Amino acid sequence: MFRHLFVVPAVLAAVTASSFAALPPYWDSVRQIQAILDSEELGARVHGAITSIRSLRDLTFQVETRSCQATVVLEAIPPDGPGATSYVVETVMDVVCQ
Repeated sequence: MFRHLFVVPAVLAAVTASSFAALPPYWDSVRQIQAILDSEELGARVHGAITSIRSLRDLTFQVETRSCQATVVLEAIPPDGPGATSYVVETVMDVVCQ
């Protein structure tokens, strides 16, 4: 009987910790877009204000300015423990400017 008193809190703690591990899709996409906006490499390779950021597929985005477009691939960095996934720009490619 006393074993159950220790098992139930342990199970509840595990379930609660895993529920904090992932963000809802909206907030996860905010983190992805913020990683793109923070990219020094992208800023050095395109000109002008960003007019759109479009998701092409998982972690791959097309970024457009008035005169340029580029493909940005993100790298997901899982947390060490409970928490949200972080993102950094892995590569900026297919940059075309007029």
